[in-house]
Amino acid sequence: MKYLYLILCCSFTLFSFGQPTPDNNLHFDHLASRWDEAIPLGNGQLGALIWKKDNTIRFSLDRADLWDERKAFAIENHNFNWVQQQIKNNSYGIVQQWGDAPYDRSPYPTKLPAASLFFDLAKFGTVVSNVLDLEQATNILRFKDGRILKTFIHAYKPFGYFEITGNNVSDLLPQLIPHQYENNANKDENKSVVEGQDLARLGYKQGNIIRTSNYEVLHQKTYDDHFFEVVLRWEKISAIDLLL
Repeated sequence: MKYLYLILCCSFTLFSFGQPTPDNNLHFDHLASRWDEAIPLGNGQLGALIWKKDNTIRFSLDRADLWDERKAFAIENHNFNWVQQQIKNNSYGIVQQWGDAPYDRSPYPTKLPAASLFFDLAKFGTVVSNVLDLEQATNILRFKDGRILKTFIHAYKPFGYFEITGNNVSDLLPQLIPHQYENNANKDENKSVVEGQDLARLGYKQGNIIRTSNYEVLHQKTYDDHFFEVVLRWEKISAIDLLL
């Protein structure tokens, strides 16, 4: 019985120290100016990066299963034994030509970004606090005039939420921004995948957005009759509260 008691005590101690505390939160007094330094939110399937771009509060939205899965080449034509044989023959260049070169010619298969959501930062004013609360999995932005923008993503459902409190919340409505799939003027066929290819190379038609007074829906066709949609909806629940 003593042996069992010691195991339970040890397990409880490890569990209690594993929980985040306010000291573990990320604290900033400004928004990140780069996407790769943004505040991350997500549940393993749906994700968002919160940062500043062109004087907007930018939410870069993504889903883990959103891909263009067209084949760049017939990978089934060879296997690893064939690769090993080329190494033994001192002819590994053949492997590179077969397996690497297609990715400089073809923009797929590739991960697809979903969309961006933005707020006009000029209407919010100056950010004085930017906190990622780890225990609540919530980003909290506080502004000089007292407004607060809270954002979180549901733990297991494909939904994200934001709440704005403060004065004149009706002036703070968000807007969806589709990614540019038709932009031939800036298309660069010689740009490699590593450098980042233009999405126009995928050959999609530009998506359509339906807008009403309290929601927006982006419908984006991709390939082989595939498509995805991003839905943004908000509701004013009081004179000082706006909720998605």
